[in-house]
Amino acid sequence: MEEGHQKIVLASDCLAIIQKIQSGARDRSMVGALVSDINFLAAGFLDCSFIHVNRVTNAAAHLLAQCSEQTVCNTYRSVIPETLREVLLSDLN
Repeated sequence: MEEGHQKIVLASDCLAIIQKIQSGARDRSMVGALVSDINFLAAGFLDCSFIHVNRVTNAAAHLLAQCSEQTVCNTYRSVIPETLREVLLSDLN
């Protein structure tokens, strides 16, 4: 979208959310509005897939989520911070 990405894969260690997103059914739970927003935004991509991954193999996403809790928003383009690089390499093994 804004960054020019047309095909994306989003991974989460929360199986329940992945199932809700993939179901296509209207969700009346507490996270229903969030699921609806995710599906609306996903429709803006040429291809958008949602997959479940084990928490152990999702350390990079966990690290990024922790960083996003800070007051400063970081965007990384073509450069991977060293701390994240180490976690990504570990996730691949």
